Amino acid sequence: MQLENSKLITDIDSLKSILKDQQKSGKRVVFTNGCFDIIHPGHIFILEQAKLKGDILVVGLNSDQSIKSFKSDLRPICSQDDRAYVLAGLASVIIFSYLTKTHLREL
Repeated sequence: MQLENSKLITDIDSLKSILKDQQKSGKRVVFTNGCFDIIHPGHIFILEQAKLKGDILVVGLNSDQSIKSFKSDLRPICSQDDRAYVLAGLASVIIFSYLTKTHLREL
């Protein structure tokens, strides 16, 4: 099921544009990432701590394909679309298969 949420960002160029505008207005952007397969209190704690570091929290969400590659073919339990929808209720989210240090510096 594909659900819509205005805080779910689907491509890196859109994210860069949004963040550039926010930074120009003096907002501090922070970033964290993970699988967030089954949300639990530890995930919420990490997100809360990350959010304390700035004004806008961006969460990078591992794609289904990337999780399968380093966990198992049985994972993830929840699809990337479902995980993104849940997380977008808490922060701005972008799904990624692979982010490099260069990508992160560009954000």
